[in-house]
Amino acid sequence: MSQRLGDLGYPFDNGARFVSSTANKLKIYRNASAHNEVLTVRDAYRAADASVELLLYFNDDEGLTELRRIRREALVALAEQEGVSEDSAEKAAVLEPTTDYDDDPSDGNEKGKIEPDPEVLEQAPEDPDDQILGLKRLPYEPWEVVPVGEKDVLYDLRSTGSKESVRPVVNEIASFEGPVHVERLARLTARSFDLKKLSKSRAKSLVRQFRRAGLYIDEDNFVWPRDLDPNTWSEFRPNDSTVRRFFLYISPIEILNAAKFIKAKHPEMSDRELEAAVLRTFGKKRRTKAVREHLVKVKELM
Repeated sequence: MSQRLGDLGYPFDNGARFVSSTANKLKIYRNASAHNEVLTVRDAYRAADASVELLLYFNDDEGLTELRRIRREALVALAEQEGVSEDSAEKAAVLEPTTDYDDDPSDGNEKGKIEPDPEVLEQAPEDPDDQILGLKRLPYEPWEVVPVGEKDVLYDLRSTGSKESVRPVVNEIASFEGPVHVERLARLTARSFDLKKLSKSRAKSLVRQFRRAGLYIDEDNFVWPRDLDPNTWSEFRPNDSTVRRFFLYISPIEILNAAKFIKAKHPEMSDRELEAAVLRTFGKKRRTKAVREHLVKVKELM
């Protein structure tokens, strides 16, 4: 439910991505438990509450009865632990998504809508079984921030509990968006804990957790999930200009993969034409100084 199913998209979801976002939140809790990391009573209540909301969406009355019982038990335990009423404990456990971000970098506005050439959306599956999901290449989709904890967690990253709260979140975001720039991963992680502004010192502390979570950070500061090898990965994720995606936050390896794909189809293309086609692949047209410098890194890999 949390992953796109090829051409089918998110068949269980609505336009607001409620199902996939809630499923991502539950995966974070599930992965933390699977790796023997400490889950608090508050985490247990939040996981049960998210599960109830998911079954309400699907009108699963049979499952709701049991999950509501579990949620109730978690709430009673939480109220007892914190020495407050159940109503107060419930209100304190609610996490509102943070939406007023003002620190996202941008390439600036392009004139008109810029779309990838249709051919870059095509992909011949390596495994014939993949054909059930269609032949289209999966586009880039940004991680939908899901609130999983309070900002206090990030204020105390030296504690074992805070580290164990952060690492499942980091792994899940990296798995969804990777390769992802280290600065973006730090911002997304901070937002998951309701931290709107991320200082340089706190960002450095987070990056240390990326490495300790077993993630690889390459020389260009891109974080790779465990199941992707930068030396063998040959994919790329197209997007049009309506998707907010900072060009410098696209891995040179991903851009190189797009360039190789396009050049293989059009060996007669000049370097200038190839560069324009690659930029269109990622919803870009303007060759700013920063964009040109990033493309130089790509050319050095060719």
